[in-house]
Amino acid sequence: MEKVMFLVKKTVPAAIILFIMMIMLSIFASISSNKPLTVFGFKSLTVLSNSMVPVFEAGAVIITREIDA
Repeated sequence: MEKVMFLVKKTVPAAIILFIMMIMLSIFASISSNKPLTVFGFKSLTVLSNSMVPVFEAGAVIITREIDA
């Protein structure tokens, strides 16, 4: 049991750091390519105008996902 706990204590922080680095890398890649950041197929977008009132107002952040037609 001690070996398992030792292994968990060593791998979990490394996995968290790796995950954070991957997110940061994808953020920098999306900034440089002027495309929205996609995480697990989801994109966050900002509504720019009031054309979707009363559902969404300008400045609202929405989460989108592409699906097949």
